[in-house]
Amino acid sequence: ETPPSVSIIIALHNEEKNAASLLNSLIKQSFKNFELILVDDFSTDNTLKILQENIAGFSNAKIISLHNHQGKKKAIAEGVKQSTGELIITTDADCTHTEGWIESIVAYYYETKADLISAPVTMSGKGTLFDALQEIEFTSLNASGAGAIGAGKPIMCNAANMAFTRGAWEQSKNEIRFETASGDDVFLLLSVKKHGGKIYFLKNSDALVTTGTKLSLKSFFRQRIRWSSKAKYYTDKDIVITSIVIFGISFSQVLMLLLLFIHSTYALVWMVIFVLKFISDFIFLKSVNSFYRIEKLFIKALLLSFVYPFYIFFTGILSFFELKNRW
Repeated sequence: ETPPSVSIIIALHNEEKNAASLLNSLIKQSFKNFELILVDDFSTDNTLKILQENIAGFSNAKIISLHNHQGKKKAIAEGVKQSTGELIITTDADCTHTEGWIESIVAYYYETKADLISAPVTMSGKGTLFDALQEIEFTSLNASGAGAIGAGKPIMCNAANMAFTRGAWEQSKNEIRFETASGDDVFLLLSVKKHGGKIYFLKNSDALVTTGTKLSLKSFFRQRIRWSSKAKYYTDKDIVITSIVIFGISFSQVLMLLLLFIHSTYALVWMVIFVLKFISDFIFLKSVNSFYRIEKLFIKALLLSFVYPFYIFFTGILSFFELKNRW
């Protein structure tokens, strides 16, 4: 049986800081027989120039330059439209990849014949406290998505590291909700799930992709509000229930702290919720840490537990006011 034809599709918008290193990590891939589609979504910096200067080393590569700002979903859709691969792999411009990244995904597809493969993403920064909190929060999201897929109830994946068949895309492309800025990954996953497609998570260190932390609170919240803004479009019961439970627990913790001004008894209620949630979160993170390898896991998890309820509460509320289709 011949291996599948492979297309790597990457949408870029104002990524001059990352474009050269991205292409450098792709040219070092052990798997060489792929088509590279780079979609420049009307960048106003030097992204397009850097792509043009660095593309010569690839045997099969194409730059698509959009002449007005379309947003990531439409950029990916245009990339898929102009690609030829049977297996489509997406990643983000700010990611770095191991040399065996493509090879590990192709081998897993060959083994499983999956309609959609979610693969691991980790985060690295400069070692600040803000970086550490982002790292552990992002890891918990990625690991939770993997666990849900393993349990047969997929609710989450990340376009920074995912693969899908052309057939799955054609069947699901009209259900990706182009009216919202986020969710090119999750809406595709939920559509494939709805149509009974095979969804797998690839737990392989060669497949691990690393993305950078956000440098400022403003950029962090802008990203998370964009991610949360798609929640109002969910119809899948698994993801709706999960979202309600997570928001409900966070809301109850914030509420208990506010009610402290009325009566001190609420401190005990807050403490019970906090301790139970922290214990369950830490047990889960410890169980996956042999793969993700987060240092000082306990202290990072504990610190995150104090800020997490406020973060979830405020991003959840603000996501309903996020109307601009930006990325």
